[in-house]
Amino acid sequence: MSFSPVGSKESFQPSTKIQRFPSLREVHYGITLSSRMAMLERRSRENVGLGPPTLFHLGKHCNGNSHEFIKNPFVVGEYRHQIRKEDDGFVGYYHYVNGLNVSEGYAAIDRYILLVMGIRSGSGGSSYYFTKESSETFANCHNELVVSVNMFNVFHQTDLHAKYVFSFGNTPSYKSPVTIEKSFHIGSFSVEGGVYSKVLMSTMSEISVQSYWNELYASEILRLVLHLDNPSLQVSGLVSLPDCLEDSERMIEAVHCLVSFLPRGSSTGSIASKGASTGNDDASTLRYQNNLIQALTRICASDVSGNGSSYTIDQIRKHYPVGDWDYVILKLLKVQLGSNNEQSFIKLIHDHLKLDSISTQLALIMLEQINFLISRKHFETALLLAKRCVQLLPLSFDAWHTLALCYILLENYEKALTVMNACPVLLSSRNQKTDLNVTADTKDFFNWIFLERLNTETEAISETTFNSYFPPIQSSQSVDLASMKSLWKDLFIFNSHRRHPISGNVFYQSPLTNCTPKELSSISPSLINVCGPGNSKNLLSSQSCGSASTSILTFTRDSTWGRCYSLLSIIVAKIGWDRLLQVKERAFKQDPVTPINSTTFAAGHGQQDYIVNHKYLDTKDICGSWFEELITILYDDYNVLYKLTYQHTNHSAIEWEMLGLVGWNCKYNLKESILSLFTSVKASHLNQGDFDYFGTVQLLEIYYEFVLSEVLYSNIDSYHDDYSETFLDNKLILRNAKKDGVLEDFVEIITKQCLTLDFILTLIMQLVSWNVRWYQLSPNYLVVKLLNHLCLMHDVLTIKSQFRILFEQNKQVKKKVYKTRYTISSYFLNGGTSSTSSTAENDHTTTNKQLVIHEQDTILMYLESLLDRIEKNIEGV
Repeated sequence: MSFSPVGSKESFQPSTKIQRFPSLREVHYGITLSSRMAMLERRSRENVGLGPPTLFHLGKHCNGNSHEFIKNPFVVGEYRHQIRKEDDGFVGYYHYVNGLNVSEGYAAIDRYILLVMGIRSGSGGSSYYFTKESSETFANCHNELVVSVNMFNVFHQTDLHAKYVFSFGNTPSYKSPVTIEKSFHIGSFSVEGGVYSKVLMSTMSEISVQSYWNELYASEILRLVLHLDNPSLQVSGLVSLPDCLEDSERMIEAVHCLVSFLPRGSSTGSIASKGASTGNDDASTLRYQNNLIQALTRICASDVSGNGSSYTIDQIRKHYPVGDWDYVILKLLKVQLGSNNEQSFIKLIHDHLKLDSISTQLALIMLEQINFLISRKHFETALLLAKRCVQLLPLSFDAWHTLALCYILLENYEKALTVMNACPVLLSSRNQKTDLNVTADTKDFFNWIFLERLNTETEAISETTFNSYFPPIQSSQSVDLASMKSLWKDLFIFNSHRRHPISGNVFYQSPLTNCTPKELSSISPSLINVCGPGNSKNLLSSQSCGSASTSILTFTRDSTWGRCYSLLSIIVAKIGWDRLLQVKERAFKQDPVTPINSTTFAAGHGQQDYIVNHKYLDTKDICGSWFEELITILYDDYNVLYKLTYQHTNHSAIEWEMLGLVGWNCKYNLKESILSLFTSVKASHLNQGDFDYFGTVQLLEIYYEFVLSEVLYSNIDSYHDDYSETFLDNKLILRNAKKDGVLEDFVEIITKQCLTLDFILTLIMQLVSWNVRWYQLSPNYLVVKLLNHLCLMHDVLTIKSQFRILFEQNKQVKKKVYKTRYTISSYFLNGGTSSTSSTAENDHTTTNKQLVIHEQDTILMYLESLLDRIEKNIEGV
């Protein structure tokens, strides 16, 4: 299928445009090489939700045949001969971007296009000129340059298409003026008889209506936040701009915009971990649990001053009738930093009860009240409310999940298993083969071809081509931004298989998808079976949340199936496996033929629709097939961990990592799981030019759960992150242990043995640099909440000073010189230094850059800028 956004005489195939546009280096943006048509095809079949990121496309005419100018070696299979196709000389280049602030309308698109193209305004702003550098970049271009920008409107499910035609003399010159012709239109695509038809929705004058630009602005905010914080939704090279959230003023603007769209939030898509929405229209849980409210919660949670939450609550109360959005206000009170909101929280619940006798919102508010009671250890009262919630929302996964949790905390495990078996876990059967290369409704051609070439080529992508696709990002002073040479250069020099971001459905699902065959050979086959690509956990959790895959880092919070896995592992952690089986025998009928469960529907297992049975507590039910499978999968995890932990003590770094990740998810010896992850991450530090992404993220999440989440101003809910949907269940287990002080003792041990403040700051330094390397100019939620809570726990000056000390120490760390034989393998393994033997030679010292901090690294300056912003917000309280 052809697509011709530049208006060329002969349309070209998007797949032939697999080449980096050199002039984009001017603003240092990466590129995702994919076609808008891939998104359009998916849009016709299923709900798009947030839609794809904004597409920037350049077409330049080279006064000849395009194959003469396409020198890209990064092609595979059928595309080798496609790039030889004769056409009229237009060559196209793509990149994707989120967070473009279009609240001002056309002006924002103008600024962005001129910035990317390297075109400056003349005196008075009425004329335009190339810069000297950009004129050299376009030196081989003739006739015209055509730029297209496609922005998806979530609320109308339409595209705004902006087209800019740049005309000049024979060749671009920084002395000759450039003429710009602009056109805009709104288009949607529908399927009629299997044919895509383009429908013009508005004229250019109608696009000027501010309401449409507000919709586009809200759409950009949603995609920026939710794509940024979920790597599985990030297309390769996606640029996340800071425009919408770079300071408190911009955050207030974003909040104001999102609040105005609260009644239309259901059109932004549902939250997969909540399960299927119940009810319809105003009575639906989707009205209160959708992507717009999640994004609003995230922005307020990121504001360390707490002013964002206060402003948002004021705006909701100002513009909407009393009680309409009390559930949202409760969530905002929970995430607000700097204030003790317990009394406000309780009063709001009490006031809502006086207004509302029975409704969907009342049931959701009661669920929040239950979480409050659990934090206060009032489990009996929480149980009574949880039973009521199930009656009000019999098809709500959250209601059943909360009821099961209450029974677990009251140690009534037989009832807990019965309720879990009744949870509405949806497992959708897929009739069509899932395309793992479709990310955020967009075909990720880079990942697709990279994987294809890994199977056929020694080097999937050369270092030169990689640097052309993903050039380092720089500041306006042409200095690398947040750079660490070890992560930005060394890592990709010595590990060609790592020349891709860890994102999308493929590379984010497991560390094993980022390994070499040699690394995989060091891992036990039994361990690969339980956590490798295509394992049962990944399959079932992805079916549960309706995605192509899930990640080992997040499947326990991304899907209803994964949340049940987490609940079941809590029971095993509290009573052991043998007793779990005894409880299961008492809880369920023993019948070789499993009939349809009256309260569970799983399409993947061919079960029928719900038949709600509120008398489930008084009857013995049959254990559902999905629940039996869940128990079996959890047993396999424990079995593998037990055998590898006690029968084998020597493991490779990647095997330690997988043991830690699997062990942490199923709560198998928490201390050993943390030490396994710590061993893996430390090994990557010792191996210069390496970075353990999965181990780093998991350890930072663990540190937040046990240390930073205790930095509370109120005790409304100690065990949930209301934005990321993270359930701090391991903390819950230890805090509610029969012996007092278990949690405190555990925290003291891990923070002294491995998760020291210096080590955590080192991990943050690496993760921030890694994220910026992949064009996350706006820091993601994990980074923001870690820095916010660290500053609240210690103070900004202390954290700044500690970062500076770490930076300087790791440039000057010294060690003894060891006598050794030089080998080629040791040279590469040690980043250009010889390996060491076991005997030291005299007392001579030399610089040892184990943490791989270099003099030219700029990560410290970037971190200080983030901390300055936090300090400014704190001072404004």
